[in-house]
Amino acid sequence: MKVFVGFEGGRLARLMPWFVALLGFLYGLAPIVDTDVWMHLSLGRYITDSGFPEYEPFAFSVDQEPFFFSSWLFAVATYALFQLSGYAGLVVLKASFISLLFVVLYRYALYRSSSPWISFLIIVAAMPLLLPRFVLRPDLLFFLILVSIFYLMALGRQQWRWLLLVPWLAMLWSNVHSSVIVVLVPLVYGTLKAVFETRGESWSLSRPDLRQLSIFACLGVISLLATLINPNGLDQFLYGFSVMGQTFFKEMIIELLPPSWEQNALHLSIGLGVALFQAVFVIYSLIKKQLGLSKLMDVSMVLVFFGLFLTSSRFFYPFVVVSIPVVVYQLSRVWLGVASYMEDYGRRVWCRAIALIAVGGVMIYSLHELPAPGLSMSPVQIPEEAMTYLDQVGHRGALFNSFRLGGYIIWRDFPSRRVFVDPRGKIPQSLLEEHSSGHNSFDVLTELSDRFGFSFAVLARGTMGFGYPDAALSGFPNPDWALVYWDDKAVVLARRDRPEAARALRDEYRVFHPEFVAMLGTSKFNLSQTSQLLEEIERNLELTESLEAKISKAVFWISRQRFDRAESILAPLVADNEQRSKSLASYWMGALSKLKGDLAAARRYYHQALSMAKFTGVYLELAELSMALGDYSTGIDYVDQLLEREPNNLQAHALKVVLLRRAGKEDQEVKALEARLEMLQNLDRLVESGIAAYRRGELELAEDLYQKALAEDPERGPAYYNLAILARKKGEAARAVDLYSKAVQFDTNLTRAYFSIAQIYQEEGASDRAIEFYRKYVDAVPAGRLSREARAALKAYEVPN
Repeated sequence: MKVFVGFEGGRLARLMPWFVALLGFLYGLAPIVDTDVWMHLSLGRYITDSGFPEYEPFAFSVDQEPFFFSSWLFAVATYALFQLSGYAGLVVLKASFISLLFVVLYRYALYRSSSPWISFLIIVAAMPLLLPRFVLRPDLLFFLILVSIFYLMALGRQQWRWLLLVPWLAMLWSNVHSSVIVVLVPLVYGTLKAVFETRGESWSLSRPDLRQLSIFACLGVISLLATLINPNGLDQFLYGFSVMGQTFFKEMIIELLPPSWEQNALHLSIGLGVALFQAVFVIYSLIKKQLGLSKLMDVSMVLVFFGLFLTSSRFFYPFVVVSIPVVVYQLSRVWLGVASYMEDYGRRVWCRAIALIAVGGVMIYSLHELPAPGLSMSPVQIPEEAMTYLDQVGHRGALFNSFRLGGYIIWRDFPSRRVFVDPRGKIPQSLLEEHSSGHNSFDVLTELSDRFGFSFAVLARGTMGFGYPDAALSGFPNPDWALVYWDDKAVVLARRDRPEAARALRDEYRVFHPEFVAMLGTSKFNLSQTSQLLEEIERNLELTESLEAKISKAVFWISRQRFDRAESILAPLVADNEQRSKSLASYWMGALSKLKGDLAAARRYYHQALSMAKFTGVYLELAELSMALGDYSTGIDYVDQLLEREPNNLQAHALKVVLLRRAGKEDQEVKALEARLEMLQNLDRLVESGIAAYRRGELELAEDLYQKALAEDPERGPAYYNLAILARKKGEAARAVDLYSKAVQFDTNLTRAYFSIAQIYQEEGASDRAIEFYRKYVDAVPAGRLSREARAALKAYEVPN
């Protein structure tokens, strides 16, 4: 069949599968970024050394629970390869799986369409879409086996010997991934195709091919029986449903929730485009009088997977994989008609031009999206320094941990150290909810400590509900728990009344802790209140050498009016080529210069900070400096720039009133601003009252106050933001994401919302969404502590930042 007129069967077409294989391999030849790899390696090591466990070996919170792991064979295989070749071997394995997946997709699409060009075009275009799933997980084998069975069922209609491989693949599937129940889809689809496709484009259901039916029915039964050959038996089929049916997982794992336009606009657009094309293809086939059962089965399968995607955003990736061969076939049919029409009118050259432009554009796009190559484990956010600290203070045994840190801790320290929960999350839902609450409430953490006997907790930064700036001071110090270590990745808490924690308690941070940095320069914390503060800053700086600690030390000296010492810390940072250091240091150099009375230098430093990060404080400082210099129009201009970003900023409105009065502006404009300011102050009081209620633990009252503020002003960004904090505290991740999105939509100053959304997605393994929002945060705030953390996360994902 001639599809791209003038390009069929040439030498270039014969090279296409090789290019697909190479490009797929290059997409996979990137450093390992998924922290689940440590969970698989740990389980592989345990099974290799000790056999299949009867009870849970890793999580002390469920000691007596029967062991369950749906991907045990994948774990054993990856561990065996790791023993032989280290991380490099695992990267090559990942790249090989991805390459093979796209080769099988290409061969299957080509088999159906006889069009190498359209097969190549669609598959290469899909590679960047599937990039977030190019991680070393059993998901890769799920995609590969699914497509392979589809292809073998198609080949088996011509040569039955290909069907002998299907039961073996079904058995492999049941031992590497809990999605094995999906095997029913290619089995049923392939059987129906075999039975009715022989009737061509006929609509008739009479007299199906009974011989084909008997062969494929037997194949289906044998394949289903083969899937029962696994250590978990029938439970392997049901596990996926049990996870997706739990409310906790739906709230905590974002990808289990339905997609939304705010978070999944690209995926929804592609899905709707494919679904719309199905309708177009049906209409086209009706016009051509070529619509039969076979084509309707294709359309139905695509729409079924699209429906699954609408129930859970995680299904976007299998939807793409399943749709590729169908869409290639459909496009080839439509293009054949278009190309034939154009050739009839002597426009064959246009067919060639369209082909070359389409394929060339897709190749350029796909090559541009290639990840940076590497044969190692990417330096992801793992708590190595925190774990080293625990080693130094002699910790062994039970350790309360954040969900995403469990795999690494097990790989590093099992059996001398056991975790509360690992990335499998295979503990009762009620206990998972308590675990989540333990990050937000010292009372819950203490109750869990009493019940399970752990004396230490290592918590990932950003997962602590009391870690928000507004609640930090009320969170520490705590009568039961001491903060004994912190860095950019994790904090370590020690139980005060436990003898085994006595050594660590000598390292307690009583005054300074990570979240104080977020409050520097505000009235929330007075840096000059105690001399112990400097000692704790220097101690942390010696341990971590973080930008956060350096800036903290500089601001401490500014508060003591020791400008020379502060300048000696800030000046090298201002000269630093790293934007994240330069911007924050420039801001504080501006503050230092202002205190010294050098307003021109202050203005210069603030301008430098503003050129790299749109800090609210910089706009206000520049406006006040302009007012002090008598340049009221420039001051008004700075305030207006800020109000464009933050229409409800109280300080900006108040400052503009003063500037307008001093500039002698009309009273009418001033009165309008004063009325607006009074309304905003009333709303601000509601939000502040809600924050106070939140600090007291009165969460229902806090939510009621935030909702009242929104009833008065539905575009009140801070109210949405604080509601998001509440939702996150309750473990309602999806609602938190929605509220954070609204917060930054209505108040562009709330860029912290981007970072929080990215953290939620990162915690749930939704790497593509995490990358998107980390990028948004870095674009909005190129410098600062959170910007540094966002850049580190992007680096871990091996994407430009």
